[in-house]
Amino acid sequence: MRKQIHLFAIGILIVFLLCTMSCLDFNDECKNINCNNGDCIEGKCHCDEGYTGDYCDTRIIESLFGDYDHTRLCDSFSTPEIRPIRIEDYNNVHDIVNIIALWGDPGSVAEATLQNNFTEIKIPRQNFSFEWQIEGEGIIKRENNTIEIELDFKIYNKPEGLKIDECQVTMNKQ
Repeated sequence: MRKQIHLFAIGILIVFLLCTMSCLDFNDECKNINCNNGDCIEGKCHCDEGYTGDYCDTRIIESLFGDYDHTRLCDSFSTPEIRPIRIEDYNNVHDIVNIIALWGDPGSVAEATLQNNFTEIKIPRQNFSFEWQIEGEGIIKRENNTIEIELDFKIYNKPEGLKIDECQVTMNKQ
């Protein structure tokens, strides 16, 4: 009888250990994955807001930096203009960028705010040059490695604040 109790106890212990071992996940798909700015779930990184990349190591804003092909159609022009423009960092601020040469002048800079998890862009009314002010808004689309920004903006003369031009812009970066 005593032998049967020992065998029963050993059997219970073996079942307990087998259940415990099978419940532990020794095949943890996230074991060797470091999601820098996010969490690993079932072997894939799910990035915190504002980050992208396989390991959440790229700020989304950084993916916007660089040169864009730029097609601009303004009320004051009868044919579309194609000019390069550039988006640059704004003092390492999380959601603000500088847009260089938006209205054609390579020396002109517009400060823009990125909103709605970097899917919208807004240029608050601001001085754009000695004579002009600018304001606008648009959307940011991402597909694979391509970024497209559709932006509508208005130009005002600074002294009177009268609108002098309105433009629609499509910017593409690959």
